[in-house]
Amino acid sequence: MSWFKPLKDSIVVVQESELVYSSFVHIPVKRKIYFNYLNNDIEAGEQIYANLDNKFVNKYIDSSLQEVTDHYSYIVVYEDSADDSFFTPIKSRAVGNILYFNAVEKIEKDTGYTKYYSVYYGATNIKYLEAIEIEGNDYYQKLAPENIPAVEGLYFDLASGDIEEYSYDAMEDSVKEYKLAFYNNGLDWIDGKSQNIGAKAFGSFDGPKFRIVGKKGPNYGKFKIRIFSYYDDNSISKNLALDWTTVDCHTSEESSNEVLYSNTLLEYSKYIFEIEVLSEKNVMSSSNSVEITKYQFSPNYKLTYDVEEINPNISFVKIGGIR
Repeated sequence: MSWFKPLKDSIVVVQESELVYSSFVHIPVKRKIYFNYLNNDIEAGEQIYANLDNKFVNKYIDSSLQEVTDHYSYIVVYEDSADDSFFTPIKSRAVGNILYFNAVEKIEKDTGYTKYYSVYYGATNIKYLEAIEIEGNDYYQKLAPENIPAVEGLYFDLASGDIEEYSYDAMEDSVKEYKLAFYNNGLDWIDGKSQNIGAKAFGSFDGPKFRIVGKKGPNYGKFKIRIFSYYDDNSISKNLALDWTTVDCHTSEESSNEVLYSNTLLEYSKYIFEIEVLSEKNVMSSSNSVEITKYQFSPNYKLTYDVEEINPNISFVKIGGIR
């Protein structure tokens, strides 16, 4: 069984032959993270997330029976089942029960891969590692306590401010299944703009955060929006997540790339929205035009976890969540 083993901070390595068993930090547990089925490719560098559910890798009960949150007691590692020597730690952060990290390489849908991600946890400060080379081979070594920086976001920690809440822009020409669709395009809509009463637009997205971006100004009117959820079999349900809600695009000065509508209270599920241009408009507006350029959200690739694996090189007791 391959296992990521960074070097201890106290070990000064001169030759590779000195890398003995006692030289490594033995991280107690890990879980593999799988992509079960992808509807779309994942691009290299794209921020993805996994729902931890009740698997709080950044929380534990200390010896005083107090719950401790430690952003540095876990690390996400990119691994390869076909190469026991391939380990690439990456920046990550758990916020509540959601684990965020960035894809190392492009992952194409309908393609089998030997590489996968694992989250290791149960040891302190394991995000504070530095890459070193020994006799032409790459290793990672834990930083000595006096070298651990006080600044958040360094080394293999993803700073909270770096988490992209809206990591995907869905536009009319998007290549993925998420696409801004204008009904009767070319007649009711021209380049994302319409002043035809009843003109409709649609799009699918993943919650919980969603927003529509477009133009505002003195010549813009109103549209209404509603949101439906999907069933587990990926079919559209009749369950309204949001009933018809009116959005006013009028402002005294024209501006682009404005958030026309935002919703942050949805679930981690798939939805579809419907937009309809209204005849009603602000009394100060000279037109009922609506112009939409994109909508934004973070795709949910439904990553799942394998069972918890115990490091075979160590033995410890874990009772009632105490470690």
